[in-house]
Amino acid sequence: MRIETPDFAKHYPNMTKAIDLSNRLLQGDGGFFGKIREIKAFDYSKNSANHQPVSGAEVAALFAKKIDVSVQTYKPWYIWSKAIAATTPGERVIRLNLYKLDRSTEETAATFIHECVHILDTEKNLSFGHGNNYARGKERSAPYQIEKIAQDTISRMKWA
Repeated sequence: MRIETPDFAKHYPNMTKAIDLSNRLLQGDGGFFGKIREIKAFDYSKNSANHQPVSGAEVAALFAKKIDVSVQTYKPWYIWSKAIAATTPGERVIRLNLYKLDRSTEETAATFIHECVHILDTEKNLSFGHGNNYARGKERSAPYQIEKIAQDTISRMKWA
C-alpha cells in the first residue's frame, strides 16, 4: 500500500512529510507491522469465512497488497464538522476536510494510516471498521488501534 502525494500538498508544510512518514510505516519501518500482528482481535470486526474477530496478523498482511491511495480534499457542509478525513467504501481515496488541514505532521500521518485501514476494510472477507463516526469507546477497533500504533511508532522513531 502506498499513498500518492497530491499537487496541493506543497501548500501545506506538514502534508508531504506526513505522507512520507505514512509510506514508511506502510513499508513496515519501525516494526509497525510487528506491533499490528501482536493484536489478537479487534473490536467491531468479523471474518465472514470463520465468523471470528479479525486479528492483527490478518490486517497486517493486507498492508502488503499493491494498492495506490490518492489524497483529495473536501469542503464539509457544516463548517464546524469534527470529521478530519473520510473514505468511501470501494474507493482508494482519502478525502481530507479542508478546515482540518493545519495539523501537526504526526497527527496527519496517523490520520492517513487510520483511513488506509478503512480502505483495506473492503478487501477479502474481513470487516474491521468502527461502527459510527464517534471515536469514544472505539479504541480497540482496527482503525483507532492501528492509528495509535502509528502515532507511537512515529514518536518513538523520532522521524517527525
